[in-house]
Amino acid sequence: MKLLTRDISISRLFPSGSVECSAVVNDTYYHRRYMDYTLTEALRLFREYVQAEEGKYVREVLAP
Repeated sequence: MKLLTRDISISRLFPSGSVECSAVVNDTYYHRRYMDYTLTEALRLFREYVQAEEGKYVREVLAP
């Protein structure tokens, strides 16, 4: 499943300024906080994280 920007909740936390990203993908809740990153960088890192996690589950299910 392709993770679209509209499917991700992004917020800036006060007072630290960190970025919080969360999404529900295939009935799994993913949540990450990124400190000292811009919104764009945090979004890119979050997408990479979710794709890696989803790939792990697919490999576990398909493994003999």
